[in-house]
Amino acid sequence: MIRTMRFHVSALLILGTAGVGFSQETPISAGGTLTDCTGYLVDSGLSASDYGPNENFTITVCPEAPETVTTLYFALAALGPGDVITIYDGNNSGATVLGTFEVYELQGDEVSASPGNTSGCLTVQFTSDASGSGSFGAEISCGYPCERPFAIVNSGEPVPHLACPGDEITFDASASTVASGFEIVSWNWDFDDGSTSTTGPVVTHTFPNPGAYKVQLVVGDNNFDEGPDGCRNLNLIDHLVLVSTEPDWTGSSLDATICSGQIYPLTGAVTDALSAVGGLAGKDNGVGPMLGRGDLAGARGTAEKSASVAATRRDRVFAAIQLAAVERAEGNLDASVKRL
Repeated sequence: MIRTMRFHVSALLILGTAGVGFSQETPISAGGTLTDCTGYLVDSGLSASDYGPNENFTITVCPEAPETVTTLYFALAALGPGDVITIYDGNNSGATVLGTFEVYELQGDEVSASPGNTSGCLTVQFTSDASGSGSFGAEISCGYPCERPFAIVNSGEPVPHLACPGDEITFDASASTVASGFEIVSWNWDFDDGSTSTTGPVVTHTFPNPGAYKVQLVVGDNNFDEGPDGCRNLNLIDHLVLVSTEPDWTGSSLDATICSGQIYPLTGAVTDALSAVGGLAGKDNGVGPMLGRGDLAGARGTAEKSASVAATRRDRVFAAIQLAAVERAEGNLDASVKRL
């Protein structure tokens, strides 16, 4: 049984890229039968790298308890052209084919064993061609089948949401979807700074300290046949908020006569405006403390170069974040000069 979920794109592509770890990983190359209801089924490269060319692996994932079924939620599915995932509704590859998937077709999708599948198992086969390279990861869960809600979060800004310490940010999950005949009755927010909230679909939060924060949301509906918490979403929000230090314009000066509305270049000392971006990757990625328009141009060049040579999806993700941060800083600088 395949339930296609609406895929909410975030700047980090749900942060399931190569190099970003899943807990309790089982590579598809392990083969055989996996009886488990937790952890992740991932490609042969695990979190360290992408899968390789000419692979052909099959694994069967079964539930631990009788009368329950296996569900795989593909938080990441980025296959190279010609590479294929086939999922069978049973405990071997002779069972009914639930689907054959390429490139991003499984991204954000949930696949469950059908009610008529007495084993409750899913069999997953993966093949790559001679130039195969990509990555995938699916969260494993078990239970009675339900049409899961899908959490969608909007903070009023593009993701990553750039903010200063103490900025009040409103997160709105009112657009989250739920199966017909049910309603979402629980909202569990995690702001990644030690704070949580269960107040409802719209919450306001401030981040007092600089850093990168991944806001998560788990919603549950009133389908209590699924359990006391109802049927809950499986999709990861990973709504990224980058909180920077306040820009320090000390040393900036304007010694010129200009007209109202005229854009004039400044020689400034804008320090730490984007330091949170560098901290996200855990290393110097070329976008750190900034010094005026000239240095922003240099940072843009660095980010564009990073994007052009990025070898893995993780690198491409961070390059995209770099460019977004530079573009936002350029816009802020233009706005600041125009207001003078």
